[in-house]
Amino acid sequence: DIRISLHFGVFFEIGTDQIRQDIHGNDVNITFRLEGLQQENFDHPEIDIPEINRTLCSRAFLDEIEDELEDEGMQATLCGKAILKGIQNPMEVFLIES
Repeated sequence: DIRISLHFGVFFEIGTDQIRQDIHGNDVNITFRLEGLQQENFDHPEIDIPEINRTLCSRAFLDEIEDELEDEGMQATLCGKAILKGIQNPMEVFLIES
């Protein structure tokens, strides 16, 4: 079983040039929260959200790769707006399928 989450944004590294110890930032938190989303996290879900074997992405990620998705024969379906813990505004979330 697998759950993948994809988001596009800014992060910062902690560590040295030789050893990266960790990454931090609001966009890292968003990616983490997307991975754990369940049906109840959506105000008004547009579709049934699979619990496993899924790839979810944010609008920010989709905006960056939408053309490539189509080129690869994949599509992104709007799941709805989700409430993510620690994130002020609900976010549009998409399910990527081939």
